[in-house]
Amino acid sequence: MKFKLTNYDASDYKLLEYKLNNLSKLGYNCNSVDIFTIFKYDNKHFYYKTDIFVPDKKSKLSNREQRDNWLMNYIDHGYKFIGKSKKIYIFKAEKNIKVKETDNSLLLKYFKTNKTLTNILLVFTALFLSFLLIPNVFVNNSPNEFITNGSILLHYAPLVFCLSLIVRFINNYMQTEKIKNTLTKQTRPKINNTREYSFILSNWLFIISILVLISGFCLDTIERKTVPVNDNILSLNDLGYTSDRSETYTKSSSLFINEFYSYFENNDDEALKINYYRFDTNKKANKNLDNYLKTNNYKKKKQIANGYLLSNDSNYDSIIFVKNEQLIIVQTTLNLLKDDIYQKLLNFNY
Repeated sequence: MKFKLTNYDASDYKLLEYKLNNLSKLGYNCNSVDIFTIFKYDNKHFYYKTDIFVPDKKSKLSNREQRDNWLMNYIDHGYKFIGKSKKIYIFKAEKNIKVKETDNSLLLKYFKTNKTLTNILLVFTALFLSFLLIPNVFVNNSPNEFITNGSILLHYAPLVFCLSLIVRFINNYMQTEKIKNTLTKQTRPKINNTREYSFILSNWLFIISILVLISGFCLDTIERKTVPVNDNILSLNDLGYTSDRSETYTKSSSLFINEFYSYFENNDDEALKINYYRFDTNKKANKNLDNYLKTNNYKKKKQIANGYLLSNDSNYDSIIFVKNEQLIIVQTTLNLLKDDIYQKLLNFNY
């Protein structure tokens, strides 16, 4: 038994026919065709035919009546209709029977109007999505993007996803143009075996990107663990403010970050959030400090030992610094310059 991807574009309808007939020569056949198709080994040789139905607008018959007559033409000649993949109709017979296929003029009209416009729109969409998503992969290197292995997969998934769309849609556009040139010369589309490789590449890139996205979401959820708070977690009480400590905090790790935790606490007036990242070296910690500042635009920065006080208003209420291979980011509603609160943050035993 074989499991094959058969969601061929209309421009590759003859490539699908070639694929089905080759599998049948090896004894593998199917009774229906869809996006994914199961081929069972029965050691029989059948003949497959693929075609595209294009209604004739000059006909007095409705589109449905034209389609039914078109299908009956194949059935009357001994073919069995076994399914449809997108725009492609697939037929099967025990003998290699000659049958009149869709007129070249109708096919040419379809590929010139509907298919060409669709391809241009799809190529534009792929390029537009790439313009929106891919730069973020290289620009947004904030440490929060890499706190779990799942978040790493999600960060890089747009690269594979956009690449799969570009390869598929540009290939479909180019193949459509070739078919148009062939039909203009009053000949039937020919099979190009090299198209099979681009079909496999684009489809598996797309499947891989979907699997990466699903795996990323699942791993990100699983790897974020909720654990009880310990004494190494800074609280508002350590800064001289009364507060009931939160009972838990979020903890994780990844290939890029040895340990990460996030803790949030608040009372009626004040709030405190800590993001802690531990790396192999101070060099990596300082690099991620720079990456964080590049992706988070604070209005004011005040340099301190191993880091910065940060502010988006009149008060410096946030701090980022490196200490013993750790990158620590503390965001509060406090004025950290008041009573040198920031010194307590720097001196705390994390």
